[in-house]
Amino acid sequence: MCSVHSELLRWMQVESLGQVEIRRTDRGILNSGRLLMTKADIVDAIAGTTGLTKRDVSDVVDLLLATVVEALSRGDHIEIRGFGTFKAVRRASRVARNPRKGEAITIPARNLPVFQPSREFRSLVQQGLPVRK
Repeated sequence: MCSVHSELLRWMQVESLGQVEIRRTDRGILNSGRLLMTKADIVDAIAGTTGLTKRDVSDVVDLLLATVVEALSRGDHIEIRGFGTFKAVRRASRVARNPRKGEAITIPARNLPVFQPSREFRSLVQQGLPVRK
């Protein structure tokens, strides 16, 4: 496994601190006891591993994310072998109830982005995370 993957898995590890407030630690931001990795943290990890400047890495990450959003908005699927598949799924309109007034409201149809991890990705995450009790 390359060091970037190791770094990302390290950031994804669950911290068992049980804290509810959001706070910054030396390893990142803790939110409800879980480590939250931001885009800046991803840029730092990649820049530190590859030797590229943070600005160059940030531009590439921004371009990657913009490309994913643009492709999904067109209805395309994005498959990255060994990582997973991004796609947009159509949710049909439905009738729901307003919990305060009890009246029926119509929720319009919409497209939602979905990520389906590959078997390899799921296996790496399962090996890297402790079992929660």
